[in-house]
Amino acid sequence: MQDIDRAFKTILALTPNCFLDLLFGRKRKIHFKEIADPQINLPELRGDKVLLVKDKRKTYAVFLEAILHPKQSELPVFALKALGMQYLLKVPTLVTIVYLEKKKHAVFPEGYEIRLGALSNQIRLASVLLWEYEARILSGELKELAPFLPLFHIKPDPHLIVAQKELLQRVPDPNVRADLLATAMIVDIRSFGVEVVRTHFQKEIHMLKRTSIVEDWLKESFQKGKLEGKL
Repeated sequence: MQDIDRAFKTILALTPNCFLDLLFGRKRKIHFKEIADPQINLPELRGDKVLLVKDKRKTYAVFLEAILHPKQSELPVFALKALGMQYLLKVPTLVTIVYLEKKKHAVFPEGYEIRLGALSNQIRLASVLLWEYEARILSGELKELAPFLPLFHIKPDPHLIVAQKELLQRVPDPNVRADLLATAMIVDIRSFGVEVVRTHFQKEIHMLKRTSIVEDWLKESFQKGKLEGKL
């Protein structure tokens, strides 16, 4: 999960408006303001990247938590993060769980309840099942999320790599494009193995050695893939 989590946070930092399109639609009246990087002393309550957005004249904080597998036990931590961010930033704060991988799971929790007799506390968080947006990603509307395409399938077809590359080549900014391609390679190593990625990204690997901000991370992932036998 560590590599996928880093991939998610990298793409979030590179393309915050794409995530706002995901959450609120292309015709949204909610506008990106800036990325906040609040420092909370408790590591387990820290949010890496928080999007500050503006709706009319009011500012909100939105932070996203990526999950590969549903874990009900993590929801109270996410709720605490939202409260901690709201206290620190002094603006209303929303947390959104982004489920990245469907596999064979049937339930994707978005809240929990504590009940004692007639008393109860209920917490409900926003959630997104990213595979439900696959058509929008493939259409190019959310092309920046193409690195996650293999995670939507139990047995992903390596031909998805071709679709990833075609979509990401449409990203206009060359630096962002390079970093998104590198991030796609990180996800693909987990899904297909090192050799498949080397075969499909021969040209990109040579280019990214010089240009990508995730160069060390990419090298680390290739090495990790070799050690784990994902060849």
